[in-house]
Amino acid sequence: MKGFGRLWVVAVVALLGSVSVALAGELQMLARMDLDSVTNAVELKDVKGGPGVQPVMATWMKGKEKTRCVLTVPVAKEWKQLWIEFVPGQSGEVSLILFGGWVPDDKERAQIQVWVDDVEVKGAEVKNGSFEELKKDGAPANWTPVDKLGFKTVSSDGGQARTGKCCVMVSYTQTISQPIAVEAGKPCRISAWFKSAAK
Repeated sequence: MKGFGRLWVVAVVALLGSVSVALAGELQMLARMDLDSVTNAVELKDVKGGPGVQPVMATWMKGKEKTRCVLTVPVAKEWKQLWIEFVPGQSGEVSLILFGGWVPDDKERAQIQVWVDDVEVKGAEVKNGSFEELKKDGAPANWTPVDKLGFKTVSSDGGQARTGKCCVMVSYTQTISQPIAVEAGKPCRISAWFKSAAK
């Protein structure tokens, strides 16, 4: 039964699109990108990810499995691009949510922090995908912190950014989002660059 219990935990983690990987005693940083159209009832069809990765549909959301997908990928100190392609079944809005990956252990989960930059959308429009446009309070314009705690870390001196001067640090609880207007039947590709924020 112990072996069965372990398999069950692995299955749950895989279902959520996350993998906890420790290399040489160091926690692997995980970048996560979700597309969420649950409230707008836009079905995500023909969903694809980058080479070697496949987004996971939200099979745990009964009756709405095709309205949300999750892509989680390990990242290191070098910038890595993640992308999701899909065809909207209906016209409406799809929320793009960017954050750090989920792992079962609370302490490990709190340590997973990644930088994100250069969000691009083909087949639709994203606003301020470079994060270069900042509001008076220093937060990137057109982006919303999902957790309502505000933007805790925005690098604006060029020290962390992939291009330009600005990028944003995200984690599992410190997430950012933006609604993307999509058209039924028009293919859409959403991409973002991530790297580890581990010190």
